[in-house]
Amino acid sequence: TDNNGGTTTWEVEYGVTGFTQGAGTTISPATNPQNVPGLSPNTTYDYYVRADCGSGSFSNWVGPFTLTTPCNALGVPFSGV
Repeated sequence: TDNNGGTTTWEVEYGVTGFTQGAGTTISPATNPQNVPGLSPNTTYDYYVRADCGSGSFSNWVGPFTLTTPCNALGVPFSGV
């Protein structure tokens, strides 16, 4: 969403790609940027965003947007199996 209206907080709903909106995990209020702990490595997620307009009102949802988390980093040295 854009910030033309001066919005500083949002609501974000996310889940593994293909989740049904309304059944995902919600972050409210969310800020920009927003850290999301606990995501699985090398996993694709969809997320939706809407502006928190205050007084219990929100903009329409936009999305889904998609992101993929990176693989786990390996320590050096490591040994293969």
